[in-house]
Amino acid sequence: MPATVQGRRRDGAASPAPAGAASGRTLQVDVVRVIAWLLFVATMLIIWVSVTPFRDLSDAALLQPSDSGNILNQIGYSVLGGGMIVFAALTNPPVFRILARPIYLITIAWFGLSALASPDPVLSVKRLALTVIVIVLAGLALTLPASVRNFAQWLVGLVLLVLAVSYIGVAFAPGVSIHNAYDLVEPELAGDWRGLFRHKNTTGFMMVMFIFIGLFVARVHSVVTGWSIVGLSVVFLFCTGAKTSMLLLPVVLTLTWMCERLRGGAVRALVALSLLTLINLATVGSVVSEPIKDLFNRLLPDASFTGRTDIWAFAVENIAKRPVLGHGFATFWRTGHVMFDNDEAGGQDEKGYFNANQAANAHNGYLDIALQTGLFGLVLTLLWVVVMPLRDFAKAWDDPPSRELGHLFFRIWLFGINFACLESVLFDPVGPLWFMMLMSMFGLRLISRYRIAP
Repeated sequence: MPATVQGRRRDGAASPAPAGAASGRTLQVDVVRVIAWLLFVATMLIIWVSVTPFRDLSDAALLQPSDSGNILNQIGYSVLGGGMIVFAALTNPPVFRILARPIYLITIAWFGLSALASPDPVLSVKRLALTVIVIVLAGLALTLPASVRNFAQWLVGLVLLVLAVSYIGVAFAPGVSIHNAYDLVEPELAGDWRGLFRHKNTTGFMMVMFIFIGLFVARVHSVVTGWSIVGLSVVFLFCTGAKTSMLLLPVVLTLTWMCERLRGGAVRALVALSLLTLINLATVGSVVSEPIKDLFNRLLPDASFTGRTDIWAFAVENIAKRPVLGHGFATFWRTGHVMFDNDEAGGQDEKGYFNANQAANAHNGYLDIALQTGLFGLVLTLLWVVVMPLRDFAKAWDDPPSRELGHLFFRIWLFGINFACLESVLFDPVGPLWFMMLMSMFGLRLISRYRIAP
C-alpha cells in the first residue's frame, strides 16, 4: 500500500500525508523520492531474492541443525529496518499508526513470552526480533511509493528483474537453478525449475504472486506489461512442478471473483474461508479424527499429502506436551534437541513417524504456530492473519481508486492463508510469502480506513 493515503480518513479525521509532501520541511522532495525508491527496492530484493540466491543444494551444510541464523540476513534486515524507521520518522510520522493495532502488539508480546520459555531462549528471542523487523519493513514499505500507479511501476521493475534473472539462470546455470539428482535434500525433485530461489515450492508461490501483480499492473499501469508478466510467470510456474501453487491459483482467482460480486459480510466470509476450512479438515483433521481420515482416504488419491501426515501427527503430539507457551518461537524444527533427541522426537522408530523429527517445519503454518507458541498463540494468529483482514476487506471496496489495489491485496492474502495449510509460511522471518501477506494485510487495513491517491 503506497504512502499516498491522501485527503481525509473515512471517519473525517486527518490521514497520514504522503511521504514526499511531508518532507518538504526538511529535505528536497526529489531527494526524498529517490531515498524512498532505494529503500523500497532494497527491501523487496532482500525479501524476495535473499542474500544467498542460486543456493547450491549439494552443500552439506544443509543437513546440519539450523541453531544459528544467517549473519548477512541479520545485518541486512537490521540496517534496512533502522533506515526505514528513521526515514518514516523524518518524512511521515503518522504512518506508524498502521503498526499500532492492539492485536499486533498483543501477539508479539505473547510470542515474546514463548521465546523466553523456549529451550533455547537466546535463539528464539533473536528470531523473534528479526520477525518484528520484517513486520515493520512490510508495514512501512507500503508508505514509500507516491501513488497507486507509482506502486505498480516500482513493482514492474522488480518483478521483471527477478523473472529475467531466473530465466537466465535456467538457461546458463541449471545446476543452481533447477533441482537435480545431486541435491542432498529431495533429489527426487530433479528437473523442477527453481530459478534464483532455494526450493521449487518457493518459486511456485512467487510466480503466483507475480501473476497477481501482473493482473494489477494491467489494470492500473500497462496492459502489455501486465499481461507479459502474467505469461512469463505462468510458464515458469508450470515448469516448477509446484502442485499446491498451481492448484490454488485458479481457485483463489475464482473465490476472489465471487467475493467481489457478493453482498453481505457474512456471505463473503463464508465464501472466503470455505477453502481454508476444507483444507484444514482434509489435512490436520485427518490426523486427529479417524472418521475424517477414512472419508478423505476414499476421496483423495494420496491422503498422506506426500508424507505430510506423519509430520502432522508428530507435531500434534508435541503440541499436547506444551499447550500453553509451546516449544518456543521458531526454535523447534531443525534444532539439535529435536533432530537428535529420540525422546523429543516422539519415538519415531516405534511410532512410525518416518524421521518426522528431521523435517524443516510442520508443513502447516497454523499447526506450527500452535507448536511454537501454544494454543493461545494460535488464537492470536488467527485473529491477526484471518479475522482482521477479512473484516478490513469488507470495507475496502467503497472507494474506486482503492479497488484494484484491494483486489491485489485480497488475492495475495487469500492465497497465503490457504497455502499456509500445507506449508509453514506464517511468521517466517525470511519468507517472501509471509512478507507479501503482511503487506497485503496492512494494505487492506489502510484501504479500509483511508482514501487512496490514484
